[in-house]
Amino acid sequence: AQAEQPVLGAQGRVLQVEFTGRAVALPVVRQSLVLLDGDYRFTGKYLAQRMRTEQGLIWTFTCARGGRELARTPPLLDTRGQWQPISVTITVPADCSGAVALQLQTQLGSEALSGLRGQMRFDAFRMTVR
Repeated sequence: AQAEQPVLGAQGRVLQVEFTGRAVALPVVRQSLVLLDGDYRFTGKYLAQRMRTEQGLIWTFTCARGGRELARTPPLLDTRGQWQPISVTITVPADCSGAVALQLQTQLGSEALSGLRGQMRFDAFRMTVR
């Protein structure tokens, strides 16, 4: 997979991940976040084109230390070039010590080995306190 941040006209800079049909390492993308214990709402949007995947991709939130999963988005599937919303609620416990990992991965682990094809774009990510 190739991750880039192209500028898409009025949309501005987006995260674009291109899947070439080859096996991918998981997570495909990872970002560390500093989130104190509490409740949060993660929102954003995605656009998927020509995605060949059995069960799609997901964004997961895990404690950076230990990898305990806190939340995951519903599976992200082909949108036929239309932007669709992403939304999930996260509760960060105190024992995560304020460090959370946001990771893009396949819903089905075996799909990472067999490979995916297509393109996903992500934009307007926002984390708000609930």
